[in-house]
This record gives sequence, structure tokens and C-alpha cells, in this order.
Amino acid sequence: ALNMFTVCMAKEWEKKGIFIALVHPGWVRTDMGGDSADPDTDTAVTNIVECLQSLKAEHYGRLIDSTQASIITIFPW
Repeated sequence: ALNMFTVCMAKEWEKKGIFIALVHPGWVRTDMGGDSADPDTDTAVTNIVECLQSLKAEHYGRLIDSTQASIITIFPW
């Protein structure tokens, strides 16, 4: 449902020049993620920021894996 919402909103907001993408941080070490998860929250945030800075037009309206920072992987819908 969230993926479809992202696609629908991307189509609508593209007309207004607003960039939409859904960013997946991966399994992050938090209270919910547990101690076995990697990376920690600081690394996850750094990866997300680097990923966002690397986005291009082909990533518009897509589900993006941010676990490898600036190496962007698009998840299939």
C-alpha cells in the first residue's frame, strides 16, 4: 500500500516539481531492530543522506535501498 501511495503521489506532485522517492534504511540497530542489526543509527542516517544527495531523475517515484549510501539500488515494485 505504501509503495502504491508513493507512485500515486509521485505522479501528482511531479506536476508541481516536487521530487518523491521512498527510502528504505535497511535493518538498523535500534530498540526495535535489536542488537544483531547492522548498521547503527548514526551510520544509517549518514547512508540515507548520501543516498538522497545521489538521487537522479530515474529514481523518481521509486523505492530506494539506502544501505549502500551513494550506491543506489531500486527495489522492484
